[in-house]
Amino acid sequence: NLHYPNAIAAFKTFRHVYLPHLDPGYLGQISMHDMSLAEVKAKISQKIEMLTQQLSEVEAERLETARSEQNFALALDIARNLVTTAPNTPQAKQAAEQLTTLQHLAAIQNLRERLHSGTSGPVEAARALFQIGTIYERQLQDYPKAVEAYQEVSEYHPDSTYSAEALYRSGLVHAKQLSAPNEAIETYKKVIASHPNTLQAMMANFQLGELYRELHRYNEALQAYETTIGYPERDRYLAGGYKDSFADRAQFRIGRVHYDDNRYDEARFVFQTFLQNRERSPRRAAAYIYLAAISEERAENGQAVEYYKKAETLLKDDPVQMRMFIEEASTLGTLQSTDPDAAIRYLKEKQKRLSAE
Repeated sequence: NLHYPNAIAAFKTFRHVYLPHLDPGYLGQISMHDMSLAEVKAKISQKIEMLTQQLSEVEAERLETARSEQNFALALDIARNLVTTAPNTPQAKQAAEQLTTLQHLAAIQNLRERLHSGTSGPVEAARALFQIGTIYERQLQDYPKAVEAYQEVSEYHPDSTYSAEALYRSGLVHAKQLSAPNEAIETYKKVIASHPNTLQAMMANFQLGELYRELHRYNEALQAYETTIGYPERDRYLAGGYKDSFADRAQFRIGRVHYDDNRYDEARFVFQTFLQNRERSPRRAAAYIYLAAISEERAENGQAVEYYKKAETLLKDDPVQMRMFIEEASTLGTLQSTDPDAAIRYLKEKQKRLSAE
C-alpha cells in the first residue's frame, strides 16, 4: 500500500507534464501506439482513479485496525494522509469526519505515554491527568471517562492544586451530564472537606445548594447557600456596571428556596434585604418579580403593581437584567417564557389586571 501514492504521483506527473508535449510516435513504447493522445489521457485518468480508490480502501482498513488497537497517533496519521491523497473518495470523507476525535484521542494517548514513562514530576503528572479529564469532558463528551481521569488526579495527587478543580468538575459532570445527584453531592462534600479554603470549595457549596433545592431538601439548600456567602466574595463585573458573584447568586437563591417552600414572609425579607444591599446586582429585576408574586399571594395588589413596574423599568433595554430575569424567574407563575418581548408583555398584563381588580 505504500507504493500507491508513488504510483498515483507518477501517473499524474506523466499526464500533466509529459503527455501534452509527447510525440505520438513514442506511444508505442508504452503499448499505446493505436491510441490518440486524448485516449491515452483518458486511460491514464482511469488508472489514477482506480489506484486512488484502491488506496482509499486499503488505508480505510488500516485506519480501522489502528483504531481498534487504540493506536490513535497512527490512526490520525492514516486519516490525514487519506484525506490528502484521496480527498474525493467515500473513505476519505469518513476519515475527515473522524479527524477531530482522533486528534483528541491521540492527545490523550500522548499524555498517557508521558505519564507511563515516569519522567513527569508530581505537578506535571497531575496537570496531565487533569488535561485528560478536560479533553474527555469538553471535547469528546465522554463523561464517565472524564470522571475517571478527574478521580485519578485526586487519588494520586490529593495535595495538588489540580485536585480541587478535578473534584469540582467531577461533581459538575455527575450533576449536569450523568444525572447522578447523589454522586455529585458526595463529590462536592469531598471538595469541601479536602480543600476547605479554596475557590472550588466555595463553588461546591453553591452547587450543593442547587442540588438540594432541586431535590426539595430546602433546609440543606439554605445551609449550603449560607456557607457560600460566608466565603470571601469574588466579584465578576458585567456590562452596564453590574457586579455579579456566587454570593449574589446564593443570597438570591435563598429567597427562591423560601418562596418555593411557601415561606413567603422569609422570602419577602430576603428579597427586600437583597435589594437594599446589592444595588449593582444583575438580579434586581428578578427580585422585584418575586416580591410582586409574594404580594399577589397576599392579595396586596397595589404593592404587587408597584413591584411589577419597578421590574419593567429595569428590564427595558437592559439585556443583563433581562438575561438574569429569564434565568431566575422566567418559570414563575404563568409566565413560562424565555422571550424578552413576552416577558415585558406579561408584566404589562399583570399590572393592568391587578389595577382593575
